[in-house]
Parts: sequence; C-alpha cells; structure tokens
Amino acid sequence: MIASSSILSILRSSREIADPVHITGLSRGARALLLARWGLEREAGPLLVVCPTNDIALELTEEIETLSETALGRPVHAAAFAGWDHSPFSSIPPSISSRLSRIALLTRLAKGENAPDVVLTSLPAALHRTLPLAVLEAHSFICRAGESLGSREELARSL
Repeated sequence: MIASSSILSILRSSREIADPVHITGLSRGARALLLARWGLEREAGPLLVVCPTNDIALELTEEIETLSETALGRPVHAAAFAGWDHSPFSSIPPSISSRLSRIALLTRLAKGENAPDVVLTSLPAALHRTLPLAVLEAHSFICRAGESLGSREELARSL
C-alpha cells in the first residue's frame, strides 16, 4: 500500500505535467479515493474526470461522495455531467431529467456557487453540444429554498 504522503507527492507533481494523466489497475474504491484526494488537492476549479461510460461516471460519483467523508474525514462533492439517454442522432429529444441535470451543473460551474470538487463525465457526454456560456449566464438565475421570485410578470421579465 502506498503511504498517504507518497500519494500527495504524486498528485502534486502531476501539476507539472502537460499531458493528461491516465489511471489504470485500481479497484473501484481505490480509484474513487484517489480521485477524491486529487479533488481536494486541486489549485483552482473542479477536477475533470473522463470515464469510459456514463454508468461508470455515475458509479464513481457516488463512490467518491460516500468514501471521502469516511476515509478522508472531509466530504468531497462530486457531480456527474450526464450524456443523453439515447443516440444523439435519434429524432426523440433527450429526457427532461438529462437536460435539466446538465444545465444545473453548467450553471453551478459558471456561477461558481456550490461548484463540485470533481466533475465526472464520459467522452460522448462531454462532446454533446451545450449552450454557449454567454447565453447560459444571460438566461439563468439562482433561486434558493425559501426565496421569493416575485410575481409571474417579474419572473418573465428576468428571463
């Protein structure tokens, strides 16, 4: 087993590498803990992890959040950037759940509020077109639990 200080030195030295880092040969739990630790060690912005499939991205997201609190003593917030639930060439639009989860995560990242430490996605999900950042910022707002949005007319004017 690698000592925690060795893991930290490897993670810190990875900042000096211009190429992507590929991690193979780890069990799911070990991979989740390594990514959680890496998410805590980042200098700015979330750590982006590209997984082979959407299912693996979702599983790793859950494992990071579950194991980080217990093993690292601090919660690491992870979020999955989901892909469409069927072929992008299909005439059927993606489910509203997929569309809303993608927009919610993009809004959190753009606004910088409650942004996750680690974002996991698959390559196909990352390649799906999204709204340009300027359009997203111009047509989104954050509403917290218990806040009033005002009247319907005020809400319509703000959109």
